[in-house]
Amino acid sequence: RRGTMTSPAWTAAHPAVASPRPRHARGSFGRRRGCPVTVRAVSSQRESKNDNAARDGSGDRGPERKRVVIVGGGMAGLGCLDALKGQEHVDVTLLESTRVLGGRVRSKTALGALAWDTGASYFTVKDESGPFAKALGAAVAAGVVQPWDGESDGRRMMGTASTRRRPSDGRVVVDDESFVSFEAQKKRLHVGVPGAAAFPAFVAERVVGASFPEASWVGDNQKPGVPEVLCGAHVDRVKQLGDGAGEAWPVHPHGVSKKRWGFMTRCKEGGHMWYKPLECDAIVLATNAHAAAALLGQVELGNHTQMNREPGSEAGPVEKENQDSKDVKNAETKKSVERLRSSAARTRGAACWSLTVAFDAPLRLKYDALKLKEPFDAHIVFIANESSKPRRGAAASAGWGYRWAEVGRSPTTGAGECWVAQASPEWSAEHCELSSSEAAQKLCAAFLSLVERDGEDDPEPVHCKATRWRFAFPKKAEHDEKGAGSTETGLNEDDAKGESYLFEPSVMIGACGDWTSGAGAGDAYDSGAALGAAVAKRFAAEVRAADEAA
Repeated sequence: RRGTMTSPAWTAAHPAVASPRPRHARGSFGRRRGCPVTVRAVSSQRESKNDNAARDGSGDRGPERKRVVIVGGGMAGLGCLDALKGQEHVDVTLLESTRVLGGRVRSKTALGALAWDTGASYFTVKDESGPFAKALGAAVAAGVVQPWDGESDGRRMMGTASTRRRPSDGRVVVDDESFVSFEAQKKRLHVGVPGAAAFPAFVAERVVGASFPEASWVGDNQKPGVPEVLCGAHVDRVKQLGDGAGEAWPVHPHGVSKKRWGFMTRCKEGGHMWYKPLECDAIVLATNAHAAAALLGQVELGNHTQMNREPGSEAGPVEKENQDSKDVKNAETKKSVERLRSSAARTRGAACWSLTVAFDAPLRLKYDALKLKEPFDAHIVFIANESSKPRRGAAASAGWGYRWAEVGRSPTTGAGECWVAQASPEWSAEHCELSSSEAAQKLCAAFLSLVERDGEDDPEPVHCKATRWRFAFPKKAEHDEKGAGSTETGLNEDDAKGESYLFEPSVMIGACGDWTSGAGAGDAYDSGAALGAAVAKRFAAEVRAADEAA
C-alpha cells in the first residue's frame, strides 16, 4: 500500500480534514520486510473542545493555557515532567527520540535468562527531601525499586577501592587494603526490579500519571493538567513564531500563531512516518550537552523586523520607533539563545564502553560492586555482579536460554553469573572507533585480569557484548556569571553546589541534565524538577499579570 503526503501549505489550509489513522496496535513498530513506509503530514490546527468553547462562548473563558515541550525522556526530562504535572493553565508534552524512557537508565536482557543494567547501575539519594527522593520512595513502596545491599550470603562487599601493581609480575589488581564500603560512606544503593528501566517507566506512568497518545494525535485534545509522552519522536527545525507578548506573525507551515516557538516532529509508528508541526510557549532541553548545542544552533528566529508598508513609502516616526523596538527585541532574543548554546557547546563529555558479560560458573569474588579510584591503571572504573541484585537470579538457576548458550562449552549445566564492567574515559576515548565485538573482547580481558580470573581453570564467558555511551562522563562548563546575562540558575549565588539548570526567561528556553548539575541519575532528576518549577513560576506570574490587566 502506498501513501501520499500533502504539502504543509495544504495541510494548514485544510485543518478540518482529518488524516486517516493507521490500524495497528499502539506502540507497535513492526512491519513486514519490504513493505513501504507510509509518510503522513498531520496538521497542528486541530482544536480541542476547550479551545472551541472559549472561542464561541459556549464555555467559561479562562486564561490561555500555556504549553511546555520537554525534549528528552531521560531522568532530567522525567523530573521536569514531575514538577509540571497538574500545574494550572499548563499543558506538557515530553518527546523522547528512542523507544523507551530513562536515558542512560537502561536494562538489557539476552538468551531468556541473562539481565544487566547497562547504564546507571544503581540509584542513590543525596537530598532526602528532594523530588528524586520522593519518586524513589514511591517506587520502593510499589516494589519497583529495592535496596541492593550485596550481603545475601554474608560474604560479598560493596564499596570503593584503589588499584595496585603486583610486585611479582606488575599486574594491576584491586588493592583490598584501600577498600571502603558504601555503608561506611553512608551511601545506600537501590536498583530497579526486574531491571533499571522499570523505574523511569514507573515515574511516567504512576508518579506523573502521563498519557501516551499515538503519534498522529500528540498535542491534540489533551486533557488539562495531564502530561503526555511520545517515544520515538525527533524534533527538527525549531522556529520562533511570536514574541511571547501577544504579537504574532505568519510563519509557514504553522500559519498565524500566538505561541512563541514552533517545530516539526517526526515519528515512526506502526509502519508510518508521521510529520507534524507543534507549537509551544516554552522549550525544555533535557538532553545531553552535545544534542542541546546542536538544536540551539539550528533555531530560526522569526523575521519580524520588516514593517508592512507600500513600496516607495517612508516610515513615519511612530513606525520607526516600533521598528527600533522590534530590532532590540530580536537582538536580545538572539543573545539569549546564543548564551544557552555557548554553555552547552563548552561542556565536554567523555565516552564510556560498558561491558555486559555472563560466565558459565560464579567468579566467586569478594565484591559484588566496586567503584575504583583514580588513576585507572586497569582501564576499569566500575564492576558489578548483576546476579546479586534483587530478582536477578535467573542466571544462577540457569534457564533454558542460559543452558542453550553453554552448549559445546561445558558438558554439564552450571550456575553462572552476569557482570557489568565500565571502562575508564581514557580507555574509551582511545578505543572509541572499535566495533562492539572488538571492544567487548578487549574490555573482558582487562576485567578478568583485574579480578585475577583469567586462568585456564577459571569460568569462561558464554555471552560478551559491549555498549558505547557517547556522553557518559559530562564535564560541567563554567557558565556565564549572572552579571553577564539573564541566564537563571536553580541555586542561590552563595550555594556551594553550583548551578542545577540553565534558563532564559526572556525566550522561555531552558536546559537541564547531568551536565548542568551532577553525574548521578538523582542529580539529573532534581535538575529537571528545579527547571520545571522555574518555568511554572514564570507562567504563573504571566497569568497573574494578565488577570490584573483584564
